[in-house]
Amino acid sequence: MSKAKPSITQKMKELDELLTWFDSDDFELEKAVDTYKQAEELVRAIENDLMEVKNTISVVSERFDREKE
Repeated sequence: MSKAKPSITQKMKELDELLTWFDSDDFELEKAVDTYKQAEELVRAIENDLMEVKNTISVVSERFDREKE
């Protein structure tokens, strides 16, 4: 059984937690590069997800416009 793909909201929450870590007392310079890379990957994933949503909305909107004619 495959895992469910995390939602955009879940990814944004995880990104927020990673970014908050940089200002926390738990910050360690040694972990900063890895944490930054994780955050960067999440940003790319969120951007891709948002692009998919935008494309889906465009398709639905076009269908709706054609049906109205």
